[in-house]
Amino acid sequence: MAPFSTATENRAPTLAPDVLGDRFVSLGSVDYGTDNPQERIEQAHQLLNASPDVASSSIAALATVGDHQALRAIVDENPQVVKADCGPNRWPLLLYAAYSRIEPQRPGWSTLATAKLLLDRGADPNDGQGLYNNQMGGPANDDPRHLELLVEFGLGRDRNGPWYRRLGNKLHSPEDLLYNELAAAAAGRPKRMAFLLSPDAEPRLDLERLVGRSGLPPVRIAAQGGHHEVLPR
Repeated sequence: MAPFSTATENRAPTLAPDVLGDRFVSLGSVDYGTDNPQERIEQAHQLLNASPDVASSSIAALATVGDHQALRAIVDENPQVVKADCGPNRWPLLLYAAYSRIEPQRPGWSTLATAKLLLDRGADPNDGQGLYNNQMGGPANDDPRHLELLVEFGLGRDRNGPWYRRLGNKLHSPEDLLYNELAAAAAGRPKRMAFLLSPDAEPRLDLERLVGRSGLPPVRIAAQGGHHEVLPR
């Protein structure tokens, strides 16, 4: 494998072209456009077992496997890599950690620890897809831990992230992302509602604002669904 470059331009340091490494990263990340996503993940693990060096073939690969210690050293040397596009998908590093489905095969590998590292170093927490996957597009649970993490690092506040620079008003604004979470909480998730209305959540949210696809205020959503337990007393 080629060594990392130490370029300090406003882009990620790169490796010499590594087709195998890029293929590993691509296979190891969730792809909504494939008919058999699990087969891709299995292929990624097979490739990793056959060629362990692919795990360190690029910074995108390090994020995909969750090698946060190696990634920390690179970020310490060049902080700009946190927000730069890289890898086969031209994503920021946080997306590779979030969309990875690679099982940790070595001590110290953790995509969660990698995500916390990147958020701490300035990665944009305003991730509409991640919120959706833990909201209407995922299991109907009332666990607010992902919100606690993202709010801690600035969810709901404009961080000039790469997706907003690319797509602008095609995306929900950071503040609207939080209000969409308020709409989901009003539909029977009292723990999430309690967190979103707590002093720990910034910016402060208005229960009377029209939110989500319904275009109703959260208090009306809760009342219509019979979820009175989610409203503050």
